[in-house]
Amino acid sequence: MTGGLPKFTRTMWRTPLYNQILENVDPRPLTSRQRTGRVFFLDKFENYYNAITEKWKQSAGTIALNTDYPKSHGSCMSLTTGEDADDYATATLYLGSFPKGRFGVEVDLAILDNMDNISYFTIRINYWDGAFLHIAEVRWLGQDVDRKFQYGISATEYGDIEDGDYNVKAMADVPIYHNMKMVADFTKEEFVKLIFNNKEYDLTGISYRKEVDTATEGIMAVLLSVMNFVDGDLRILYADNLILTDKEP
Repeated sequence: MTGGLPKFTRTMWRTPLYNQILENVDPRPLTSRQRTGRVFFLDKFENYYNAITEKWKQSAGTIALNTDYPKSHGSCMSLTTGEDADDYATATLYLGSFPKGRFGVEVDLAILDNMDNISYFTIRINYWDGAFLHIAEVRWLGQDVDRKFQYGISATEYGDIEDGDYNVKAMADVPIYHNMKMVADFTKEEFVKLIFNNKEYDLTGISYRKEVDTATEGIMAVLLSVMNFVDGDLRILYADNLILTDKEP
């Protein structure tokens, strides 16, 4: 006897109650500091059968799975630059079609190096609407003395985030992971906020980059990047627990 309950069959997993439970379950890892928005993509950089390039496109430098310095679980993604100043590494994740809205990208980042050797690291969302390419990008600028957060204005121009001076900590032998999240409104065509560890920066009303581009409507991409500042050695950015959200407040 089941006492009036549905039998434990495959159809039970499609009941309204189960769907409601799924809607209320937050799939974010416990390491996530930001709990706003609805998660629609999560990459813990685990369970890749062959290479990281199953999902991520290597558009500059070298990207790979790394098992030495993950924040959690068994592996993370590494982005490695060349040995010369201005060499950079970029990893790009292309996603399917999404209606415009407020999107967020959150990721844990670490560098095993003297931060004086880092020109910048950046997170970015690209969104193609059929007429324009919308580019929401924020970066931490190192370059020895600057050490501040900026937002992208054009391909070569960046604006300083108000009160955005920040001395990112790093060690040469132990990874110090920092949690970084950017939110942008692709309906209003502006930034919303940047969160780095426990500090939040209000970017409401600041327009992001927009370029004429007639690619397929609704396609979206996320990019992570790091640039070398000093000749003579490789620079490596480690990334873990990447989370993409929509319906951000």
